[in-house]
Amino acid sequence: MRAMRSSLATVLWMLATAVTAAQQQIPPPEPDQNTGVSTLKGLGTVDFGFRTTFFTDNSDEALYERYRDLRTGPFAEGFRWGGLDDQKYWDVHASHVGYRDQQYAANYNRFGRLRASFEWNQIPLFYSETTVTAYTTTAPGVLSLDGFPQQVQSGAAKSSIYNTVSNTFDLEQKRSIADFRLVYSATDHLDLIAVFKNMTKSGEQPWAGTFGFSDAVELPVPLDTRTTDVGVAAEWNGPRGADAQSAERRCKRAHHRGRGELHRAADSEAVAERPLPLV
Repeated sequence: MRAMRSSLATVLWMLATAVTAAQQQIPPPEPDQNTGVSTLKGLGTVDFGFRTTFFTDNSDEALYERYRDLRTGPFAEGFRWGGLDDQKYWDVHASHVGYRDQQYAANYNRFGRLRASFEWNQIPLFYSETTVTAYTTTAPGVLSLDGFPQQVQSGAAKSSIYNTVSNTFDLEQKRSIADFRLVYSATDHLDLIAVFKNMTKSGEQPWAGTFGFSDAVELPVPLDTRTTDVGVAAEWNGPRGADAQSAERRCKRAHHRGRGELHRAADSEAVAERPLPLV
């Protein structure tokens, strides 16, 4: 019995000695070496439900919802989904899905090789829900009084007819922004950068016109504008310095149908400047 215990103790001592020697032969990890396991594997969250919004008498609905959309209905306020491992990271975000203030964003990072991001953002502007006008839109950018001035001038109707035919409507506009950015590391010292941003504005805004008379008339002027920015750049980093070359082209098209104006401008310029940032 004692011999068996002695042999067992000897075997355990030899195993412990071998494990200790093996641990001593393993070099310590580098300061920037990832020795742990992945911390994010397709994890995500979502917040959804049903919202009811009501207003009492004499409430200012436009002021309460000036830059947001709180209409009654189902909602998905916060959607988050992403993944992380030793080679890449990605995530997707979404807020206020399906409403006028909806936002979407996506990011991707292939460590040391590729970085990309995309964002879609909408910003509403609610002027008033009690705007009244006697004008009617007969065609895009064309407002008409349907012959009522002739009836008033001929005496067939009184000026109070405008109060009868005036319609109440929501005066609002919306700005939509699409932003895409990309950085590709071609080599250890050279980065290629591309940026695309598109912004549109639609809806209506208040506008005053006199038409040659002393009293000004408020009009709902349609909005239809678009601005597009495209930029590319190359950034080189070396042991003795850095340099960046970029070429940017900006195209702007603004079409104000209510005033019958059309402006177009385009310019192209290649300059040496700081590299475009990646957000």
